[in-house]
Amino acid sequence: VQSRFFRSGDLGRMNHDGTIDYIGRKDTILKLDGCRVEALEVEHQARKCLTPKDAVVVDLLGAIDVTSDPILTAYLYLDDHPSSTAPALKGEPVLVDATKDPVAAPKVEEVKKCIGAALPPYQVPKQYLLANWIPRTASNKTDRKKLHAVGEKYNQERLAREGDNPHQPVPQTVN
Repeated sequence: VQSRFFRSGDLGRMNHDGTIDYIGRKDTILKLDGCRVEALEVEHQARKCLTPKDAVVVDLLGAIDVTSDPILTAYLYLDDHPSSTAPALKGEPVLVDATKDPVAAPKVEEVKKCIGAALPPYQVPKQYLLANWIPRTASNKTDRKKLHAVGEKYNQERLAREGDNPHQPVPQTVN
């Protein structure tokens, strides 16, 4: 019996029993509600309205097998923001909701318009997080894995505070 392998872009690990564990993707294509979103294209459109020292990273947060829906997220680093710092070798960046930050909110609206003018609505991020620095690998590339882990932690804390649906008000009890 002859078998073929295809380069699908998916990364996996073969176990001793012959099963394959899915690890992730080799590229930056994200799948959201059946639509493909090329993270680098969204980042390219967002960079058009940012300064050369600013940075943006697009990622998909939220696990598919839990009650919350996945959400397309843009991490913003604004060089002229008061909370911005130099990248640290250890530790994690601090993330805050960029739409609620008085300095970052106007830039978020500008980024939304810039992306929305060039890409379909499903490719416009729904969540914008302001990072005080962007983690880097040893070869000085953006550390997407570390940023994703920090973003997931932030998202879980946000869901715990606001409930599963952040757009729906949390019911209040009256005594």
